[in-house]
Amino acid sequence: MNAAPPDQTDVVVIGGGPAGLIASLLLDQWQVEHILVEAQAQPGDHPQAHFINCRTMEIFRELEIDGEIRQAAAPLDEWRRYVYGTNLVGLPRSDSSHNAASSALLGQVDHFPSGPDHGISPAWECNLSQHVLVNLLREVAVRRCPGVLLDGWRAEVHENRKGVNVLLKSTTNGQSHNLRCRYVICADGAHSTSRKALGIGRIRRTPTLQDLLNIHFFSPELAKLLRRRLMAMLYFIYAPQGIGVFVTHSLERGEFVLQLPFFPPFENPEDFDQRTCAAMIDHLVGRPVESQIRSIRPWRLEAWVAERFRSRRGRCFLIGDAAHQLLPAGGFGMNAGIADAHNLVWKLARRLKAQRRQGGSDADSLLATYEAERRPVNEALIALSRKNFEKTLEVAAAIGLDWRAARWLRDVLHRLPLPAAARKRIFDTILLLGRKQVHLLQSDNAIGRFRRRRVRALFETSRTLPMRFQREDLGTVYHCGWLQPRADGDRQHRAGGILLPTFEAGARIPHFRLQESGSGERRQISSLDLAPIMGREHGEPIHVLMVFGQAAEPFPELAGQIPTQFEPFKVVHIGNAAGGRWPADFTIADDASPAVSLPRAALLRPDGHLAWVLPRGGPGPSGP
Repeated sequence: MNAAPPDQTDVVVIGGGPAGLIASLLLDQWQVEHILVEAQAQPGDHPQAHFINCRTMEIFRELEIDGEIRQAAAPLDEWRRYVYGTNLVGLPRSDSSHNAASSALLGQVDHFPSGPDHGISPAWECNLSQHVLVNLLREVAVRRCPGVLLDGWRAEVHENRKGVNVLLKSTTNGQSHNLRCRYVICADGAHSTSRKALGIGRIRRTPTLQDLLNIHFFSPELAKLLRRRLMAMLYFIYAPQGIGVFVTHSLERGEFVLQLPFFPPFENPEDFDQRTCAAMIDHLVGRPVESQIRSIRPWRLEAWVAERFRSRRGRCFLIGDAAHQLLPAGGFGMNAGIADAHNLVWKLARRLKAQRRQGGSDADSLLATYEAERRPVNEALIALSRKNFEKTLEVAAAIGLDWRAARWLRDVLHRLPLPAAARKRIFDTILLLGRKQVHLLQSDNAIGRFRRRRVRALFETSRTLPMRFQREDLGTVYHCGWLQPRADGDRQHRAGGILLPTFEAGARIPHFRLQESGSGERRQISSLDLAPIMGREHGEPIHVLMVFGQAAEPFPELAGQIPTQFEPFKVVHIGNAAGGRWPADFTIADDASPAVSLPRAALLRPDGHLAWVLPRGGPGPSGP
């Protein structure tokens, strides 16, 4: 941005990644004055996350940008599968009905056998590289809130009793500027300088489970090859020369990442130059392919969570990778950060607007519910991502390539009283012998037949890594926070890994289609659209009191029972298509009745979660 930074604003967002950009767009939606500060003058292009889950797409839908994102993303047929094999060139052709005839194919999983499920959401999952998404979100941010984005500035946070001073330092010319604000959203990544400045430490939730290299490369030749084979998001390749996972970021651009495990101190990132990495790409593909390597980056597979998600004085909040680092197995990281922003921003907006109306202290119980709600969710995702990582090892173990044993061997050898060169030779020899297990898998002997049966059993019993996690995605339930106290035993209804929508305090409202009542042209919306629509009409995030059917009779009495903490709220009567005694604002579409019994009334929060529910025949509502 060319203009000088302002001297003060309500909120400063530090970090221009997906979580920070969504926080900015949500603040703009609720007309909150803010500045977004990003240290990089230009965003990076190294691929990171890429899977956008259904709940995130619902948030994009709320911001009315889901269409742009889906247009930029790959079509579903290019990424709906995970494929497991011994090379890429030997995979069956996409038009072949005899996939098992390929000796290179160990198995495949189609995660969308029936396509997107429009019965549970008006949105569905998407595959779009994070660096492409960031550029798209930046374009939207510049278009919708001009002057908000500050590129090429580092931010130092200094919190005090009355607010926060943010010292901005230009990364291009050394210029500095002091900016005063009420609140700060720290979205500056896993190495967050804001978190460190606030004195917030990290709590490790896993050891280092694996060291990996991300090899980012372009290969139109490989993309052309895969278009004729089984197209997939992930290719797990087990070859005599090594194990690797090809991540398809875009077949159209021919953009891929190869993830390779390595084992310090016997292997180090410096050992993998461009020539070595290009040879490994060729080995795993199964033949030489022309590839252009853009970058080679090491990273560690580990998980941690911040000691706190909120500063001691209560004015600074951590979201996304600044608050937690999840394992990548399951694709939760970027989505969790966006969900953090979605949970926090409406609370900040509501608090700021209440301050302007009423004055008073910045301290507010509503803001304390951010950590109370999001921390347990992210802790659960860390635990699930570790289970998912262990699932990724099962196919390798069935082949005879147990990388847990390789890590154990590395640790034992590292402690042996031998010269470093001798220990490395021993490790390399044992690792090479281990990789030869792939030959045994393909051999026609008892060991080969036994291992092939073990591998088939993993796919037949669905014990491989899933792509979709609907219970954690759409079934997230806040058990404490800005909602009615939960009764003992009150829990989300789930069965067999499938989400069963329910009206429950803390849960996301079930999706069902509504049609506006009245004459003339009547809009049709999802139940998920109610809170954003009413909030925009009201000019701020508000709760929506949904009263269903004949329960409209006690309108005044019911509204009078709502605790003042939830004010202002909008009363909306939802009838049925057959009509009724009381006029309805919306009716449930004839063919869209939710697969769940409707309550008498429910209070919908601005973020689409239910604050409390009044069942039919149940007691009156109570406050938080």
